[in-house]
Amino acid sequence: MEYATRYPDHTSHLVLMNSAPASHGDLMLFRGQREVAEADSLSRMRAIAQTRAYAEGDIETEADYYRAHFRGAVRRPEHVDQIVARLRTHFSPESILKARAIEDRLYEQTWQRPGYDLVQRLESFTRPTLVLQGEQDFFPLACSAHIAAASPAGRLVVLEDAGSFAYLESPAAVLEAIESSLLRA
Repeated sequence: MEYATRYPDHTSHLVLMNSAPASHGDLMLFRGQREVAEADSLSRMRAIAQTRAYAEGDIETEADYYRAHFRGAVRRPEHVDQIVARLRTHFSPESILKARAIEDRLYEQTWQRPGYDLVQRLESFTRPTLVLQGEQDFFPLACSAHIAAASPAGRLVVLEDAGSFAYLESPAAVLEAIESSLLRA
């Protein structure tokens, strides 16, 4: 979304899959919803983040943190281990710490700024925009709906039997939605 709104002439279509919140307001909506729906997972993540092993970038501790993080993001629990196994596969403790620092800086420049609002910027993005969201995504459907509604050529497709990793949980439905969107344009 950031690239598309900055360089619309370099973009023919925008396909967003299980998008994160695109504004500070939607981030607050997500956090509020998650605090209620996933209190146990968030408590586990906070406890892990307080350990020395996590602070040092221990690979298995990092994996435990992400197992808790993604538990509510998928419809089928067996997918959590697949996802975690793919994350930072070739990382060392040093590269884990570096990746966290990059993520923190990115969040400071985007979500954490009260005025951050890509949704508003999408109002001038006229290219075909497909927003795909799993019906059981841990991001609120309202966040994806805001994105789709903002773009003049936006369309929201909610995928049944999928969470935040729709391409893993419902690959045929994802492919069909993308192909259908490209053929419409």
